[in-house]
Amino acid sequence: MVLTKNRIGFVKSIFIAAEAGLPMQKVIQVSAEESKGLVGDRYAAQLGFWQTVKQPRKTIRDVSLIRASDIDGSGFSESETRRNIVIQTDFNLLQLIDKYFYIGEVLFKGIEECTPCKRPSELSSKSNFAQVFKDKGGLRALVVTSGLIREKDSLILAD
Repeated sequence: MVLTKNRIGFVKSIFIAAEAGLPMQKVIQVSAEESKGLVGDRYAAQLGFWQTVKQPRKTIRDVSLIRASDIDGSGFSESETRRNIVIQTDFNLLQLIDKYFYIGEVLFKGIEECTPCKRPSELSSKSNFAQVFKDKGGLRALVVTSGLIREKDSLILAD
């Protein structure tokens, strides 16, 4: 059972991009599919930049999360971070690695740090994304159960 005392934040914004390199589109709700990702997003559709390299990554990329406070004052907008879900919280999202948590109806498992790379800088024509977001690039998570995620849904630690 999910308890509200385990609430550590809420969804501020949700973004998806249909294909690699396309601008991230803000949505107010999205369906998540087990072991795939967010419906309409490049990772769920397996249409990513990583497929153009000789050895595709095997990293789980169902969903990426980032704290709103880590974006504030960075010079990058929420959409330019290329992360799917912006969370309003003071909680360090990296503490969710190897832990289960809910956002809305969906159960997730934290997988690893979403290490900042140069791709957001290239797509936004702004330099230093990797430096600005060092140690605060967010979290990659696996979608464990399918369901709906909406703006303002709570981020809740699973018991």
